[in-house]
Amino acid sequence: MKKDAVIDIDGHVTMECVDNWTRYFKPADGEFMESLIVNNPGRYWSSGQTKEAVYAGLKARNKSTGGWDPKARLVDMDSEGIDVAVLFGTEMTLNQEHYSPDVCRGYNNWLSDYCSADPDRLKGIALLPLGDIEAAIVEMNRTLKEFGFVGVLMKPSMEDKITDDPMFEPLYAEAERLSVPVNVHIPHRVRFMLRKQFPRYDYIRVHAFGSPASCMLAMMDMVFGGVLDRHPNLRVAYLEGGVSWLPYWLDRIDNEYHGRPGDLPAIDKPPSEYLTSGNIFFGCDPDEKHLAYATNAVGEDLIVWASDYPHSDSIFPGAVKAFLDQEGLTKEQKRKVLTENPVALLTGKRPSDSS
Repeated sequence: MKKDAVIDIDGHVTMECVDNWTRYFKPADGEFMESLIVNNPGRYWSSGQTKEAVYAGLKARNKSTGGWDPKARLVDMDSEGIDVAVLFGTEMTLNQEHYSPDVCRGYNNWLSDYCSADPDRLKGIALLPLGDIEAAIVEMNRTLKEFGFVGVLMKPSMEDKITDDPMFEPLYAEAERLSVPVNVHIPHRVRFMLRKQFPRYDYIRVHAFGSPASCMLAMMDMVFGGVLDRHPNLRVAYLEGGVSWLPYWLDRIDNEYHGRPGDLPAIDKPPSEYLTSGNIFFGCDPDEKHLAYATNAVGEDLIVWASDYPHSDSIFPGAVKAFLDQEGLTKEQKRKVLTENPVALLTGKRPSDSS
């Protein structure tokens, strides 16, 4: 990797747009996964549409074919000036709170095939069966050793479990042992709870609120619950919620810590101090209006850059340019966000490290 490589820490693939994509799963699993898309009207298609129309709609909502065609993605990366893309799923990985071990294996096998178009530039994030922690640990090790994946996907919540639930402790311990980052990616279950409880909360309302709220809650839970104390070398990223909320939220939860002594027995220092470890990161949007303020308020070593390509609400073309045009950030701060901080998240090392 070149010295000033531009690293997209949160890009997406769209396995579900590939022809015959269910062949990577056992027949029953493939039928179930497809049903979650085809039989889920209201977001991108209307009830009663044919399967062909649903898939056409899925493809049309992306800004490029690169989500399912790695060669097209590499062309787009070249045009944008992106050297490395770290890859998460879309409907397949994000539309359920957890998946079976077999489904995770099938998805990860496909993602490995996708990344094989250029393994130096396309980096996979493993989907884990979070409902079965033993199997999740096995799959984490398999994807690292066999495929060279660079991290694992963690949900902000899973059914009634949040990120500091004791059931996740073995997973965090293994990620810490392997020195692999845990990437907490939206959505939190609070989004689905809102839609269920309040009918007027349609998709766009819960998306506007739920994306930052997912990261806010997940970070608070890991800090308040003592996860970062028990695993001081665990690297964690909170992604697709932006960063403009960070200064306010840190001040808010610090005030809770100071104002309610004894209510947080798992920690012995203010929440904001955990961000000085060098192991906690937050993904920014390229065009956040308050990015400079947030970066200068919480620290330039915490922010990593993400494109969200090729989703409909991503910036394409022009994501890198939108970030470089940000006012209020120095050239060195931009370099850190684009290069040094992502490297630190993925490897645990910075150029300044003596090692």
